[in-house]
Amino acid sequence: LAKDWPAVALVNDVCGVLLLAGIVLAMVRHASEARKPERAAIAHMPKSDWLVLILLLVLTLSGFVLEGARIALDILALGATDTGLAPAGMLLAQFFLPLGADSLAALYGKLWYVHAIATAAIVACIPFTRLRHIFTAPFFILVQALQSRR
Repeated sequence: LAKDWPAVALVNDVCGVLLLAGIVLAMVRHASEARKPERAAIAHMPKSDWLVLILLLVLTLSGFVLEGARIALDILALGATDTGLAPAGMLLAQFFLPLGADSLAALYGKLWYVHAIATAAIVACIPFTRLRHIFTAPFFILVQALQSRR
């Protein structure tokens, strides 16, 4: 499916907004819990958890910015009128339209590198943070299921 197909664009935007809301809520929750003395033991996240949240925030925000820049480039360079159904991307595209096609094309490449570096950093963090549960939890469930069949 193409990313410009309206249903895909809408699902991507909705999921991105929900992810962004979840990241912000997690950061706010842990920051506010740290101020409560009775919750201090629970509230202190390892620094690696904060790093993961910040990287996910950068990845999500840079994804939206890239989408907006891509839509603006489609409009400026290609004269596109049907840019899909991506409300967040369309909103951000309005900020990029005044830059012009040439400036935006140069900026788009730099924005893409920010997004790629954030992605690589998150992947690199997997073995050293709680993100490793992405792989270890399903493996553990499989082992448990196989052991229960004995």
